[in-house]
Amino acid sequence: MKNLLILTILLCLYQVSKAQTFQFQLLFEDAIGNKDTLTIGYDSDGTEFIDPSFGEENIIGTPLDSLFDVRISDAFFNNGNATFHTKKQILPDSCSGSWFPVVSIDVKSKNWPVTATWDNLLWLSSK
Repeated sequence: MKNLLILTILLCLYQVSKAQTFQFQLLFEDAIGNKDTLTIGYDSDGTEFIDPSFGEENIIGTPLDSLFDVRISDAFFNNGNATFHTKKQILPDSCSGSWFPVVSIDVKSKNWPVTATWDNLLWLSSK
């Protein structure tokens, strides 16, 4: 009976618990040293749209920098017609079934190649 009670409590806690949020910076640099940064992450309350509560801002009305600009958009899912551009995107942390969140990254550069880097230490698991 005691084990059943503990199992019931754990299952109830599991149902209301939320995963820890995670975000990281993705750094871009073109061939002559121009730099730009995006922030990408996940949270149980994140969506594939603009979430002001996470500091996301729709900058689609801001003209692209003519030399180098990197943005997240939904152009891939809208046949090239983006409804938003942002520098920060927090997605839902659900990967259930055949659906999983995807980030489209748009890069405008006059000086190719462009490299993308991130802090590798964020991806190492402690053993």
